[in-house]
Amino acid sequence: MKVDLENCNCPVCFANNAKHVFEVKNFNIVKCGECTMVYVNPRLRDRSIYNIYEENYFLKEGYTFEDFGYGDYDLTSHLRDRTFERWYDEALPSLKVKEGRALDVGCATGRFLMILQRKKWQASGIELDKGMCAQLIEKGFDVSNSPLEEQKTDTTYDLITLFDVVEHLPHVQLDFKKLHSLLSEEGSIVMVTPNFESVQSKMFRKRWFQLKPREHISYFSPKTLQRIAEENGFKVVKAFSTGQYADLGFINHRLRRYDFPVLASIFDKFIGLFGLKDTSWYIGTGSTFYILQKA
Repeated sequence: MKVDLENCNCPVCFANNAKHVFEVKNFNIVKCGECTMVYVNPRLRDRSIYNIYEENYFLKEGYTFEDFGYGDYDLTSHLRDRTFERWYDEALPSLKVKEGRALDVGCATGRFLMILQRKKWQASGIELDKGMCAQLIEKGFDVSNSPLEEQKTDTTYDLITLFDVVEHLPHVQLDFKKLHSLLSEEGSIVMVTPNFESVQSKMFRKRWFQLKPREHISYFSPKTLQRIAEENGFKVVKAFSTGQYADLGFINHRLRRYDFPVLASIFDKFIGLFGLKDTSWYIGTGSTFYILQKA
């Protein structure tokens, strides 16, 4: 199958001075020689990127480990809900506004929208998967199907969340500008994104599970995230390493997907031997949790 690629400059500083880091699934991962941003180059063209998310991204029939997206996003909804509740609780003390309008960018099946509603927020979302967007609208949610940088609204939000989203965006400078225009003066942006400088990244190198170059086209570090935030009128008020809730079945699935079959087989036996199928805990994933506010 022909892959529609284009060369691109650094998404943060726009320099054309990058060095090769890894090759992953026939894509080059490079590091900017000016600002140290890590990104995919050449990458899929914008239209091909958006096509990934427009249909069945969260529920793919005939799913294989070589695919992008999710086999069944809500299969682990109990784990996602615990993770989202924890992230909300971790963000809450730093929020200047505790109730108001909230926007969840990349809201998927609406798990976090439901949590926001329970917390008394007036919750809206952005979701490119057309089928998922339609389902959420049928359930009464206010959800847009347009990319973040194309949002046309005079509404401002007191809370904007981007959980595992910013690494997918093809025009992060435009998106940070849009975020600034959408955020109220006392509002906060809460985001989680893979950290290329994390222990997990350095340990697993090119086999780090976050290296998914069709989808994850930008790999921030705290340094590069802070730079793009400050250039667009934000200050980073909090940043720390974060993770998610997982059970052994989830970990086993990830090990097989990312080509650790021997370790996955050991996990299979371990789970069965000790009856740990339903045991879960919070594990680090090599991501960073950020809270941004207007400078």
